Amino acid sequence: MKRSTKFFFFGLGIGLGLSAREIVKQSAGIIQTVAPMVFDWLGKGTSVPDAAAELEASGKRNMQQLMEKMPTEHNYRKLNHLIGIERWGHRRIKTALGETAVIEEYDSYRPAFGLSWNELQDIYQVTRDETLNLANAIEEKDASDIRVMHNEFGKITAKEWLIYLKLHANAEIWKMN
Repeated sequence: MKRSTKFFFFGLGIGLGLSAREIVKQSAGIIQTVAPMVFDWLGKGTSVPDAAAELEASGKRNMQQLMEKMPTEHNYRKLNHLIGIERWGHRRIKTALGETAVIEEYDSYRPAFGLSWNELQDIYQVTRDETLNLANAIEEKDASDIRVMHNEFGKITAKEWLIYLKLHANAEIWKMN
């Protein structure tokens, strides 16, 4: 291949890489603009007690489905992720209740690897119960409309965090085999 052709393809590669990076940056801005609107739409006409009732009902369905799932590595990882995200969401919701904001990834909220499938199921139940306790605290402190940062979606309300946690858990359970 001629040297000029190599330079052409090298330049093309650099240009495509920079363009892709710019597209990713722009999409993050779009997501943080659109996601709060979607969550607002999903939460229309829903009170915090309504969201709590949905969380409780979906938690019971999820536990039933978890008991029917096989403890495969795939399912183990999905449940570990689900619990980590829900615990991370707790930390963010607590910001709406007056705690200092901490912006970090969810990884440190995941249960330790090596727990049994039954132990993970128990942790999920305890985690969902804590989500319900936080829903009650949101209602008591009239904090449902306080906006709290989500790393990917931007600022969403405490009520919308509850909706997000329900949807996320349901999606992760659905992805299990």
